Amino acid sequence: MAPFHRPSRTGLALFAASAFFTSSAAFADDAAGSVAARLGGADGIAAFINARVVPALVASELGVFFTGGVVPLTESTSQTVTCLARLLDHDLGGPSPKNGSIAVDPAASPFPVQHQCRSSMSNVHRGMRITDAQFALFVNIVATQAIAAGVAQDDVVEVGKVLNRYRGSITNQ
Repeated sequence: MAPFHRPSRTGLALFAASAFFTSSAAFADDAAGSVAARLGGADGIAAFINARVVPALVASELGVFFTGGVVPLTESTSQTVTCLARLLDHDLGGPSPKNGSIAVDPAASPFPVQHQCRSSMSNVHRGMRITDAQFALFVNIVATQAIAAGVAQDDVVEVGKVLNRYRGSITNQ
């Protein structure tokens, strides 16, 4: 398996968005539950982001945000994905804390092994100058990957709503 590039905070937000697009098998476990439960909870969302969203984002014109080309990275890709997956899980009805949890990555070097997830999307994305068009591309990549993975259209729509709630605090920062 090829190593993942470490994403920037913008990438993390985008990863979080994509987290809700887990495989259809995860949905079968709790079809009547929350969107978060149908997506496999924080772990399922993180797995989806790592497997499908991160590679698609890095391969796109947005890749520069995820490799430290816009602002220096402050945490590992694993820590970023963990925080975003927990945020999405929370916002989609799951039990994860919205912020303040600790993402642990023993292989985070050169970053600290423990990273505290943050709640301010404005602070996380400050200096990245993400345009509305770039944010829309991120959401499109997440949706495309989710649909390709068999995520239910209604769940993709709900994830899109959650992601779009953060648009104003992520763009043009």
